[in-house]
Amino acid sequence: DKVDTSIQQELSQFVNGMYSLMENMQSMSQQLIADGTIGQNLHSYFEPEMAVQKLQLLKYLNRQIAIYESSNPNIANITYFYVENPDLPDKINQSALTRRKMPDENMVLSHQNEMIYYGPHKTYSFVSDYSVISLVRQFEGKGDLNNIYIYIESGYRKLEKLLPQSVKTMDATILVISDSNRVVYSSNEGIVKTGSSLPDDGAAFKTESGDKYVSFSQLSERDWSVRLLIPNKKYYDYTYTLAVNYAIIMLIAAAFFILVQYIMWKSVYRPFKTFDNNLKKIINDENVQLQVRNMDVEEFEESFIYFRNLKNRIIELLDKVQQEELKRNELQIKQLLSKINPHFICNTLDTLKWYANERQEHE
Repeated sequence: DKVDTSIQQELSQFVNGMYSLMENMQSMSQQLIADGTIGQNLHSYFEPEMAVQKLQLLKYLNRQIAIYESSNPNIANITYFYVENPDLPDKINQSALTRRKMPDENMVLSHQNEMIYYGPHKTYSFVSDYSVISLVRQFEGKGDLNNIYIYIESGYRKLEKLLPQSVKTMDATILVISDSNRVVYSSNEGIVKTGSSLPDDGAAFKTESGDKYVSFSQLSERDWSVRLLIPNKKYYDYTYTLAVNYAIIMLIAAAFFILVQYIMWKSVYRPFKTFDNNLKKIINDENVQLQVRNMDVEEFEESFIYFRNLKNRIIELLDKVQQEELKRNELQIKQLLSKINPHFICNTLDTLKWYANERQEHE
């Protein structure tokens, strides 16, 4: 599911990127149509006696196109065509680097009011070779002006930069399908030919030769769509590789977690446990000089010293109390003995003697 979601997101980004390029070309064509200077003077191109105005028009046209193309890298090769012969249109702005050629009808991607989008197809520039989306828009005017068309291509290699990563990693075939359900672009003509129609979209696709593909599709806002065909083996190999990589990452994460827990146990729990055991030894053992286990933790070692000193001090105080108690008892005995003198003893014995004679107790 994660692999499918990732591929579908890549496909959606590709469609959104194409749509953004088309929006840029539409906006640029609108600016060119709305340019009043071009609209008012374009008729001079068809009148031989207006050579000066024609020259001024072409200079202005070239200057404006250079400004537009340099300020917007998403567009390129803006060309004004005068189409009297569709097979060989005339270029009005001769400085444009495009050939005298316009896209064929079988390249139509989508119709948008008076605008027609084509491609993807190879650029008509004679100085480079890359895939583009193009727009053709009829210039609005009277007479010969109705035969003038504005041709715009997407920027240099802008379309190639949008290609999904899966096209490279899984040898996928990308298909661009027009709003009339016809393939206008195929990255692999051996699998699906340009101009063919495709059955309804599904999760699986099978060629005439029996090769099976996993299919992904994304519909645009203008009813054209993009499909991605991935060979079954490549798809499942990629899924297996991702699963293995994910398992390895999980194992590494688990090992890292265990290592962190061990380090925490070693640096926190074990010192506290040792501290507790050593503290019990200090408390329970009568040997004041008991040597406890060193912990190599400065704070704990200081605590042990404190507790040992505290125990020694308590024992010293107890010894002192015992000594003072013994001295106090000795003093009490001495005090009693001092009260018992010989005179008192003689009188007591004489009294006992007379008492015994009166009772005739001779023993």
